[in-house]
Amino acid sequence: MELNEAGAAAVRQGLRMVFCEGVPAGEACKKALRKNKKATAEERREIASAILQIPMMQRRLVHLAGLEERHGFPPKYPEDEIAKVLKTYYDNRKENQGRRPELPLDVDYSIPEWLHRYLQKQVIPDTKSLEKYYSLLNTPTDTSLRVNPHKNVCQEDILKSLKNDGVPAYLDKMVSLVSPYGPCLRITRTNEKANIRGSTMWQAGVVEVQDVGSQLLAAAATPYPSQGKKRDVEGDIKIKGTILDYCCGLGGKTLMLASALGNEYSVTAADISREAMRELPNRLKQTGLEDKVVLKTHPLPDTCLYDLVFVDAPCSALGRLRRRTDNRFRYTPEDIESYPSVQLDILTKASRHVLPGGVLAYATCTMTPQENGEVTSAFERSPEGLAFSPDPIANGSWSDKTLDFVLGTQKETANAATLYPHLHGTDGFYVCRWRKKKENT
Repeated sequence: MELNEAGAAAVRQGLRMVFCEGVPAGEACKKALRKNKKATAEERREIASAILQIPMMQRRLVHLAGLEERHGFPPKYPEDEIAKVLKTYYDNRKENQGRRPELPLDVDYSIPEWLHRYLQKQVIPDTKSLEKYYSLLNTPTDTSLRVNPHKNVCQEDILKSLKNDGVPAYLDKMVSLVSPYGPCLRITRTNEKANIRGSTMWQAGVVEVQDVGSQLLAAAATPYPSQGKKRDVEGDIKIKGTILDYCCGLGGKTLMLASALGNEYSVTAADISREAMRELPNRLKQTGLEDKVVLKTHPLPDTCLYDLVFVDAPCSALGRLRRRTDNRFRYTPEDIESYPSVQLDILTKASRHVLPGGVLAYATCTMTPQENGEVTSAFERSPEGLAFSPDPIANGSWSDKTLDFVLGTQKETANAATLYPHLHGTDGFYVCRWRKKKENT
């Protein structure tokens, strides 16, 4: 549809916030809509679409508008150039989603030049695969929901309740890949009215937003949950071991571990930042898991030892580019270079809390070799790393179908795996696991 002057002004206002002030596109969209309350529902959808899509497509639109590209973030495009970009967006509306072969690949898909060169050389060297990946970055992706088995609500009732709340979801075909942790549901991204946090199922702690790849990371590190709860002779649930979520952050994987394994394992969540963990107690209470998790902050005493230490390390998060599409313009080469030394330090410290015979798992939400394989190789050469041996991913709780899908012929031996959006339908992730040698070996 064609916007009236008020609607067009709202779009220009949102784009000014993004291009001149560096405000994330999603936040700029919300602010622009709040100042244009008289817009109809259709107009609001059009305003939101333009503010979210134009920053994502900026290199292509700037090129088609005949403007000189401005580098850096924010790019500081002046008012008249923002107007030209907006006009170009609408003039090319029918062609905006298709490939324009006359444009270089990075310009057409609006990937920063340095990032394109890096991805092509270091991550996805095959041009056809790279183009498929870029296409996914520019396509709205569905939202994954993890079902909390601790709540014991059947899949059919969950889907029915979500539909009644205006959040129609469907069973993901990848459910077999994460079967140890219950079904995975998805909400179609194009359903703009869906408000998962306002749904009965979310407020009751029955479902959590979590990418399938993120679920697979935890599943690769952890044992397969027992079908029944094992009890000792007094009737109490028998605890089989201890788990430490070393960099729990907001606690998404903590909730997953506790909901699936909390009846069999004692789960501890720790982080260096109390602020990052601020909402975790409320989330644990909402999901009915407050008595399943112990919260701690670093540094932990050397005497705190666990059967499994899971390190979801801070990283560049390049694997999640399709979630916030304007983030690609915020990154610099220094962002990638700054993480490996920090990650190695965290992994080394975490390794000191693994019991002999226990498992250490390292994970990131990126696909860069510097943050993944190079960090794990450096750890294995370190004095602390020499106390560990590679432990196959197959010893986690991935199904045979998952192992075939991700690892192929290496499924029996590989102790590391990388998930790619264009190959596996998830965000980009990496996981590696080791087992600590017993003291008498």
